[in-house]
Amino acid sequence: MWNTYYNRDVFYVRGDGLICTVYGVYILQNTDLRQNAAPIAGALDKVMQLKGVRFRNVDFDQFAEENEERESTDYSESFRFGFIAEELETVCPEAVKNMQDSTKAMSYIDLIPLLTEAIKEQQMQTEKMKQQLEVCCKTNTENAPASSQSEDNQQKEIYNSAKKIPACDSLSSIGNRIEDMEKAKLFQNVPNPFSVNTEIRFEIPENSGTAKLIIHDMQGAEIKSHTISQRGLSGVIINGFELPAGMYMYTLLVNNTIVDTRKMILTE
Repeated sequence: MWNTYYNRDVFYVRGDGLICTVYGVYILQNTDLRQNAAPIAGALDKVMQLKGVRFRNVDFDQFAEENEERESTDYSESFRFGFIAEELETVCPEAVKNMQDSTKAMSYIDLIPLLTEAIKEQQMQTEKMKQQLEVCCKTNTENAPASSQSEDNQQKEIYNSAKKIPACDSLSSIGNRIEDMEKAKLFQNVPNPFSVNTEIRFEIPENSGTAKLIIHDMQGAEIKSHTISQRGLSGVIINGFELPAGMYMYTLLVNNTIVDTRKMILTE
């Protein structure tokens, strides 16, 4: 359909299945056109089972005779993002339809409400974990022994005074350690909270000595330890099945000096 006002195609369907439209497709969703509407249960669990892929379309023209009217653009060479219909059907059969030629078609539009509810469900979990974490941290701070707080203040004073040491040959090793610690970075794990796995990323200066990532529970007990041999921007994957559900702290040490500590939450 050619629109003379816009001087361009505004809608067309090609013989090879490509559909183009300027303003998009609207589907009637009035209440009187929908029956048995109900909330989507377990949306986040369904989304976690989805596996997106990058693919290239099959060139159907290789099975057909040469056609003089065939367009020169070969859409089979263009990569796309999507899902495998057979895999999607096991998770969301509502979004997959069996066609007459035994192929399977799926509706990406039907996945939008699922993704919306999954985001809301995850946000509710995050808010709940934040509340639990705030209560836990407040309790630990109030119950912390005075000696422990005093030791923390002493460590801060030692670190601050060490940064003020003038640079000289005899103190070069101390200066390097302080510089490495200041350049090193520890990032928040993604995703957080998580149930399957999460990635903890960090940045270690090239000339650093030792580097280690330590995971401990909220009581301070060490759970896992990772020696970091990579330098620069890198990370480690933490699998959910390795730990029981709960809140954890992870700490980055460079040259046996604490760089930063962050919190992560593992859900069931």
